[in-house]
Amino acid sequence: MKKRLMLVIFLIAMLLVTALIPCNAEEKVSTVKWTQKEDNLYETTTFYFTVLTRMEDQNYLYLLDKLIGQLDQTAKQTSDFIGSEFRGSFGLIINFDPDAGSFKWNQYRSYFKNDALVGYIDWGYDEILKTFTADQIAEIAGPFAVQMMFKVSSKATLPFWMNEGLAQWCCDNLVKEKMTWADYRSKNGVSFRIKNKAIDRIYPLAAPQTWSASSFTLAKAVSIFYFLEHKFGAEAIATFMKTWLAEPNLDSALQQAFGSSQKELESDWRRFVLFEGVSQYQWLETASTYQVAVSGAELNIKKDSAIWYDEKLDEQVRQIVAANALIESCQATFKKTPFLKFELYKKASKNSVKKGSSGFYLAVADQGAEDIAADFLKVATEKAVATLKLKSLPKSAVEGFQLFIAVQSGCSSEARDADFFAPTAATDDYDQHDVYNAMVFLQETYGSSKIVPLMSELNKGISLRAAVIAVADDSEEQIDAALDFLRYLPSPSTLEWVRIPGGFRTELGNLRVDVENQALGVRIKSDLEKTFANAAKIAQKMPELTGWQPGIADGRVTVHFGAGEQSVLDNIFIPISTDNFDYAAEDLDARIVDYWLTMATEGASAPSWLVYGLGAVLDESNPATINDRIKYLETQLDDWIAPFGTKRPSSDQKDLWFTVVQYLLAQSEGQGKLRQWLAAAAEDGFEAGLEKTYGFDYDGLFANWLSHMQAN
Repeated sequence: MKKRLMLVIFLIAMLLVTALIPCNAEEKVSTVKWTQKEDNLYETTTFYFTVLTRMEDQNYLYLLDKLIGQLDQTAKQTSDFIGSEFRGSFGLIINFDPDAGSFKWNQYRSYFKNDALVGYIDWGYDEILKTFTADQIAEIAGPFAVQMMFKVSSKATLPFWMNEGLAQWCCDNLVKEKMTWADYRSKNGVSFRIKNKAIDRIYPLAAPQTWSASSFTLAKAVSIFYFLEHKFGAEAIATFMKTWLAEPNLDSALQQAFGSSQKELESDWRRFVLFEGVSQYQWLETASTYQVAVSGAELNIKKDSAIWYDEKLDEQVRQIVAANALIESCQATFKKTPFLKFELYKKASKNSVKKGSSGFYLAVADQGAEDIAADFLKVATEKAVATLKLKSLPKSAVEGFQLFIAVQSGCSSEARDADFFAPTAATDDYDQHDVYNAMVFLQETYGSSKIVPLMSELNKGISLRAAVIAVADDSEEQIDAALDFLRYLPSPSTLEWVRIPGGFRTELGNLRVDVENQALGVRIKSDLEKTFANAAKIAQKMPELTGWQPGIADGRVTVHFGAGEQSVLDNIFIPISTDNFDYAAEDLDARIVDYWLTMATEGASAPSWLVYGLGAVLDESNPATINDRIKYLETQLDDWIAPFGTKRPSSDQKDLWFTVVQYLLAQSEGQGKLRQWLAAAAEDGFEAGLEKTYGFDYDGLFANWLSHMQAN
């Protein structure tokens, strides 16, 4: 009797998810050429396939367009990848008609050349077409076409994990855009969701899995081939399949393609599925646990735990490891916890952290992963403080230590200040916030070994200020000076600052910035640091653009934000006060451009349009965004020839000036012509130099630019 290949899929599980998918409200027309064969039965053909579909309403035929368009590519790519020798064609029957009745082969026999190579997909359920999209149908049925190629190419039946897993992997990586494991796990589509509702829902940390287990699911099967690709590459998978097709012996095919036995591969696969792409640690597998050695501790997760390890839990583990290491760095006697032992229970009613002789035991509730680090930190810090046996230690000191560990390990955040060392702190009470700030200061300035001595001093009942002085072993003046960096600079700071009289200095490339903010008693904000950094980027571009650079002796231009008078050493002086400090640097980019143009032209006064426009170009402003903004402007180039500094322009003017400079630079044929203009401007001024170099004055430039803007 002739052996017949009849692949039948009844996707009842689809009904579980389609209720969540919006209906197809928009009517579309199929681009595929269909021929109606009988009532509700339509046929189309491709190079590899004859496709029949049965549906009551032909208006939904368009939903099959994407699938039909991919069938030949799927068959060809799969055939080439596995080295199949099959050269025939397939038949595919897709039923959407709820009244079609049970499948009877004789009903369709006459439509196919080879009745042994036909597959049948049954989606004959009421209203199912109204919930499907073309993408979903192609994604669900695509692997089915791959499996048909497997079936006709193999001498033996493929194991479940090979047939199901490789079919989906082939669709994801051969037909569709290549997916990474991270993308697949985080952005899995409908076909993966319905096939046991995504891997993170159906793969617990339970007892070791084998690929031949009766409980094995499709999601796990797919993950095997992502694992094999990650570890060995796609070519090794192709070698594996070609070896299997030549001789269907699993052990020899695995050994030849991957150089490993199935048992060895399964161990690596389990760790890949659990931790790859989500954990920063290199976990190892033992008989009963997954474990990893970290600084000062060993993490253990029992295999009989039932919670999924994801990015959220890994971040909590990172915080726990950081907190544990920080606690131990404060004093050697704290190093009593060589093991952080995790026992993760999916159905725990709440998080719990228990102290044990060998470390800590953590139970994580199903919804409690976000808080387990904080729970650990409280127990661990209390245990550490208890070992000090400081019976008179104030509660605020204990809570301050907990806050210090929490912030430093990333479990929490807290504002920084230097109030703990104010003169009034010698007599005032202190709270946990003050203790936290004192500990951070001591750690940053003197090291973490000062934390426990601080608590010992506070245990004596002295003030926090006195305790800091005793621990630092420095004079009050020295400590107070060190705290100025905290009082007057951003926390955290992105720039490197040194002290100058009345303030601070930072050097960025060929730009030096001096700020006398200490004299004003105001803090530099992080936004101002960003402004300085951006100005430095523009300053770096100016020498090549203009041909002028600062003197060899120093090599920097100094910008001085001063509360006093300008010094002869200042190149750019910006007066500041408590009233204008926050916005004093608003035109810093333009001031730097103006200074460079002035130096390059030996003192000529650059026009505002050039200064602001060139500054915007060097700042890499987005031309498309600016062009959209000026498209409907009625503003003209007001005072555009006025020297820089005469009047602060509006934002609309700056946008227009940007386009003028952009237009001019397009006519400059590189930087050489711009330098010629600056050389001419040194002799005759900017406008005369412009005419000498480009052949038009300001009015001519304006007219040419206006014509260009109107044409574009």
